[in-house]
Amino acid sequence: LKLCVCVILLGSQSVVAALAADTFSEQADAIVAEWTETLAPTFRELAELPEEEFIPAWQSEYEGWISKLRALPGYKAGSTDAERYEARIYYEWSIGRLLYPRYQAGVTGNPDYQPSPSYYDFMVDLELDREDYLDLEEYTGFLVRKRNIESDEIIEARGDTLNNGTRDLTSKRLANKAYTSEPIRCFLERQALEHWLEDYDADGLTTEPADVAAACPGPESDALLEQVAAERKERDGHTIEVFKSVDGHDLEMHVFVPEGLTEPAPVMVWLHGGGWYFGSWSWCGPCTWYKERGMVVAQVEYRITGRHGSEISDSYEDALDAIEWMRTNAAKFGGDPARVGVSGFSAGGHLSMAAATFAAEGPSKPDLTVSISGCTDLLNDPYTVRLSGGEERARALSPRFSPNADAPPIFMANAQYDSDCSFEEAKDFATKQEELGADIVFLPQPNRGHFFLRDADRAAQTKAAVEEFLTERGF
Repeated sequence: LKLCVCVILLGSQSVVAALAADTFSEQADAIVAEWTETLAPTFRELAELPEEEFIPAWQSEYEGWISKLRALPGYKAGSTDAERYEARIYYEWSIGRLLYPRYQAGVTGNPDYQPSPSYYDFMVDLELDREDYLDLEEYTGFLVRKRNIESDEIIEARGDTLNNGTRDLTSKRLANKAYTSEPIRCFLERQALEHWLEDYDADGLTTEPADVAAACPGPESDALLEQVAAERKERDGHTIEVFKSVDGHDLEMHVFVPEGLTEPAPVMVWLHGGGWYFGSWSWCGPCTWYKERGMVVAQVEYRITGRHGSEISDSYEDALDAIEWMRTNAAKFGGDPARVGVSGFSAGGHLSMAAATFAAEGPSKPDLTVSISGCTDLLNDPYTVRLSGGEERARALSPRFSPNADAPPIFMANAQYDSDCSFEEAKDFATKQEELGADIVFLPQPNRGHFFLRDADRAAQTKAAVEEFLTERGF
């Protein structure tokens, strides 16, 4: 009987311990979720403070949340559970320490802002080599943020020496070398390659995928190699020609010719989106609209900052050269050199409208333009001002400030809630063009954002409007 009672009591203690563990995990998850939700607004508020006030304030913020965690029932100092929950708060908080100098540069309006030596002392105790935390999103997110900042510093220090067509990936891989732990370094190597494939497809890659796979073998690397192979396969089945070589880079034109052409077909030059920083010639949903109409479609690889270290003016120059090259070579592909249009999305929409508005009469001036979610004003965002090379150049590249009665026909579709390319600024440009008597069609998309084409109904409506625009103008 005594033995039975002991077994029952021991069993009860086990149940109580298990319930306590569940209670701790659930409450700890809730605390981490609350911390994550309040992190960004709290950081933005505190990061307005000068350095000597930010350091203790941000330290106090961390200690307050750690104290909440440690006050939970079931918390056991030094236990694996406790350490991992503390790590989740710690590494989310550490991102604030990484971001503060850059945030201050924006607050002070001084891009050359540098924190004091004491701030770097504040940074020095960050724990980096925790292979046991590679399954924690907070830790890996911190590693990626830190590596990306180091990558940016390499770009700033080396400048044009990194503009080799894989600038973003090259700088990240150089930063990865600082990490001595093989699992951590391999995580960062794979992440850098994965990020490249997300932002640029396989464009520009040579030996990098094989190098990563050889240094970091495993199923994750094998999957990346398969992705590279699949994206390279997209190069099959159409003509690829170099339309321009600049600063050691060959820029490609991917030309798709409809089958069974019996007479010269209209041509559409496509300029992809991606904020003038990333993107690929293959990013082209609306290209199917033009291909279905029997048009010759030329998808352009133009210079972008993440690959080439370029500015928006370089992208614009490449757009003009692509139009001229396609007009000169249109007949070779069964195209009509007298009907060469240009179309694009987002950044590509801007470049398309800029070509229509600014290009001098000649082979680089398009015969019409179709812009989807295109930006008309580069002055309204520090990002576009920086990529333009300053306010003066941003204004000079903004169609909104230079309406042109002699521009070719322009079709614009812009969304009311577009946070990337302002609807009101696009509408203002369209109104000015209309007042000048220019040929302009403006299709507003109410209650939608930048990627309104993801809505099937809006995509069908826009496609029909574009087809009507093209038909009425002999395309």
